[in-house]
Amino acid sequence: MLFNGRFVRDVGFDEYAVGKLDELLRYKADSLDSHDAVQYGDRLLADVDTGYVEPNTNDEMLFGGQSKDAVTKLAQTVQYLFETISRLVNQDPDLSRELAYSNESLAEFEQRVDRVLARFLVDTDIETRNAGLAAYQVLAQSASVGGLESIDFEASLGTFASANYRTMSVEQKAVLGDVFTSLSSRSEKVGADLLVLLNKKQQWLGSEAPLWVPLLNDEQVEFLVENSLSFDTPAAPEFLTQVVTNAGRFGQSYSVALPAIDQYDVYLTELPRAQQVEGAGASRKVLILRLDCAALRCWRNMALSLDEGRVQRVRLRAALRRP
Repeated sequence: MLFNGRFVRDVGFDEYAVGKLDELLRYKADSLDSHDAVQYGDRLLADVDTGYVEPNTNDEMLFGGQSKDAVTKLAQTVQYLFETISRLVNQDPDLSRELAYSNESLAEFEQRVDRVLARFLVDTDIETRNAGLAAYQVLAQSASVGGLESIDFEASLGTFASANYRTMSVEQKAVLGDVFTSLSSRSEKVGADLLVLLNKKQQWLGSEAPLWVPLLNDEQVEFLVENSLSFDTPAAPEFLTQVVTNAGRFGQSYSVALPAIDQYDVYLTELPRAQQVEGAGASRKVLILRLDCAALRCWRNMALSLDEGRVQRVRLRAALRRP
């Protein structure tokens, strides 16, 4: 009724009500009855999932219409709820039986958390969106691997990133990038799916660029470069090529191209695997030509950039010498 009911609400009612729900959740979490805490948290999340379906409404008779702070508080409560249930069930797996609204499955519970958090990201209120991103950081770090691999992050994070990469603040992009790298470090399957997402072309500064270009900083790109081959997907060599091709463009540092070339060298030395990933028609000659064309473009751009220094140019030239 609180989340989907339409009735006259006093100013501050929604925020007060969410505060009380959060207070009760914390009380149960601190009690000795873990079964009751898990039951309550699961039921509360189900109520939010089925009730809070229209974020950022301007209707004062619906939840959040009178107070954006109430929606932000709800996002923070969902984060605490996930942290609490995850901790309790991981400590005692038998408690998953209390997840009645999630079919006694922690993975299904985590899928529901993702669905709810995605609604906070589409809210235009900055504080609510930031609270949603902060909660995703926790989900990426603490959810079960099974739960992460069952979540459709392209539908949640991918939709948000593709729609908002132009307008997100630097701070929001940094948090979202951390979410992507954390997810990739937790699961090779999720990492492979995210590389496909990040390889997608978007309009950026008058031309097309992969989604990672406007979203990720150098450190995050380097992390994905170092781990890309472990994801075992055709998107990995494509990502490495794009890193080399886009080095020095759109504000990315040339230095990110160097580890990408090193990783591509590793990829080329594993031809049976490379052929398996890219298809039966793959050959060393084709793969070398593909990388060299991208790398030579990068080298030409580097030669025009004196501030990057002679050392990097020498290293890049050496990397291009192949048998």
